[in-house]
Amino acid sequence: MRHWPIVPTLVCTLLASSTPSRADLTIEPVVPSASDLVTVTVLPDGFPPCLDWAVSSRSGFTITLVGTPPSPLAVCGPAGQVLALGSLSVGRYHVQARRADGSIWGEVYFHVTQLPQADFPEDLVLRPARPTSADPIDVVLTLGEQPPCMGIPAVDNVAIAADTITITMMATFSPILCPPSPARAHGYVVHLPPLTPGLKSLIVSLPSFAGLIQRHFTVEESTSTVLLLDRFEAHLVWTDPLGVEHEARPERLSNGSAAFSFSDPANVELTVKALDGREVNSWFWIFAASLTDQPWELTVIDRGSVNCGTGHCDERVYAGIAHQNANVLDTRAFQECQVCAP
Repeated sequence: MRHWPIVPTLVCTLLASSTPSRADLTIEPVVPSASDLVTVTVLPDGFPPCLDWAVSSRSGFTITLVGTPPSPLAVCGPAGQVLALGSLSVGRYHVQARRADGSIWGEVYFHVTQLPQADFPEDLVLRPARPTSADPIDVVLTLGEQPPCMGIPAVDNVAIAADTITITMMATFSPILCPPSPARAHGYVVHLPPLTPGLKSLIVSLPSFAGLIQRHFTVEESTSTVLLLDRFEAHLVWTDPLGVEHEARPERLSNGSAAFSFSDPANVELTVKALDGREVNSWFWIFAASLTDQPWELTVIDRGSVNCGTGHCDERVYAGIAHQNANVLDTRAFQECQVCAP
């Protein structure tokens, strides 16, 4: 039997020449607070990357990692590498991992909150538990047992102002109608529209019961939709030459505009902009500029329309045909109205 010698240099060189599609970047803790020591772990996807990762630069809320080939005798295992980011100030961070040649290896976004974010207790549940900017949110509230003569509590008002959501509960006191039943708990579901990314404060005011519940949670940026003017949800699907549909990746440019990319995050293929033109013609406007000849379909949903309360949000769909460049100049996209037809 012939035994082949092991050549560490050759093994590491072959692994270094492989090009995994991406790296998994994980943040610990998942939702860090300003008092936490934050770490990022670079995990390989496929073959071990055989790269030595280090924090290269910090600019505002952007942290750049650079991976360089290690020494020939380095052991390139699949466990990944943990880097310490330390304590970070409150804000939304973008960690980007780049190879030595400048190409992007992987990236991750996360929020640092002001206070440690504990899981919601059983009396106040958020669904989904970790919402994105594309998710409608259900707040499931369970009030503890109340004496029957306190009246049946009900949701009086829901207010969304900037990053604070206030739910006001009330109860009617009527000793005459006081039912002779034992005390019992009451459950409620409050529906919220998709919210903009960032740290949110949820306040449940219970004046009739002399109580106040306050929780903090984070809304992550959606990887497939973007919210414009805090109410218009934009989603883009493109079709490759084989006829396979893909979700485009959005990147917010401003409160009212965004850019979409297809297979390459650095290559912008379409931009979209929402404008408040109500002072001109009583309508909201949607503009889109196509930079591709690939077919695409842009869907814009008005999450602030009256019909959203009935489950029939107003929406507009715009399409680009293959091998043709198409732009959108819709100055009558959505209208503010008191009663809108489904």
